[in-house]
Amino acid sequence: MIYIIGGILALAGWAVQGYKTWIKKERILSPILLMLYGAACVLFTIGDFLDNDIFAGILNIVCIVLAVIVLAGLLNKKRAA
Repeated sequence: MIYIIGGILALAGWAVQGYKTWIKKERILSPILLMLYGAACVLFTIGDFLDNDIFAGILNIVCIVLAVIVLAGLLNKKRAA
């Protein structure tokens, strides 16, 4: 169940990004995508460790860290503008 919720969060994030890219014609990365993707990765990580899949859990932790770094850079760029 935790993987399904994570998948729904990830898909919702990509749906928002798709709307902003194709409908609104914005060519920037949406912070909403990064937040939902990060939340999905947290759920995936929890599920991986509950399933004793340490390697996948570590990979998901790396994904979380990268999403946070990109989100921080994006928010910092918006604040500076």
